[in-house]
Amino acid sequence: MQESHYEVANHIKELGLAMLSHSLRHSLQECFVSSDLTSYMDCLGVLQAAHACEILIKARIAQEDPLRIFIKPPESNHENFNIESLAKAGKTFQYSELPKILRKTTGYEIKDKQKFEDFGVLRNTIQHFAVPENRDLTQETIEFIFCVIEPLINKSWGLYATDFYVENPIDALGIFPPNYDDEPHNDIFNILLKADISFLISEKYKDQVEKDRKKLELIVRVADFITGLPEKSLRIGDEAMIKQIKDKFNLSSFDAMSLQSEVLHILRKKTCYKKWRITPLR
Repeated sequence: MQESHYEVANHIKELGLAMLSHSLRHSLQECFVSSDLTSYMDCLGVLQAAHACEILIKARIAQEDPLRIFIKPPESNHENFNIESLAKAGKTFQYSELPKILRKTTGYEIKDKQKFEDFGVLRNTIQHFAVPENRDLTQETIEFIFCVIEPLINKSWGLYATDFYVENPIDALGIFPPNYDDEPHNDIFNILLKADISFLISEKYKDQVEKDRKKLELIVRVADFITGLPEKSLRIGDEAMIKQIKDKFNLSSFDAMSLQSEVLHILRKKTCYKKWRITPLR
């Protein structure tokens, strides 16, 4: 592949990964923020995830040959194509056609074609008509990212989608120095485990993810225990309850107090904590 080919493919790839990062941030921000200012965050997450997937598929195809992303590229010398002429006259394949072109060009099969197609319909519905009612857009977006996009970027470039989650947009601007946060992935691992999302885990974060899984397992056990206690004792800071938690789960007084507060907040929000993925990770 010529150097110009590599530059095109790399540009598309970096653009797609940036779009993936934005989708993760907009989608997952809905888990923490609720206000009129963020009412379209989950919608943006859908649009950006679909766009990221489209661009990243094209990037992988372009690695083999940039001209293959075009339905009918303008007449030019294949080895010395003019990027300006492509931009003006070239028409690229549409979202729905890309899995077939990807398979023909690289041999790679999209892992869940139905999810890929359904998410494209969801994207078009939001973009051109209205926000569908009674749909959990955040859940659908992260399922799409980790079921469709992550296997693609991992197989193609050895990348993990969680590495593109930036909780604070200021971090992405490089204002904070490297390693500003020793555990930058904690939030996304917790979210994915709670949402029962299967995701790829790099060797670097296997211990951290297992630690988060065990904490969720403990939260579920403590929540089940607390719901069996008298209603009058269900208040944060109740010393008798904290002692019961400390003794039953063999915790320090501080850990029992922290856990009691966290669990009561979860129960008051009526979070369906029993659906969290607490089974051992493979």
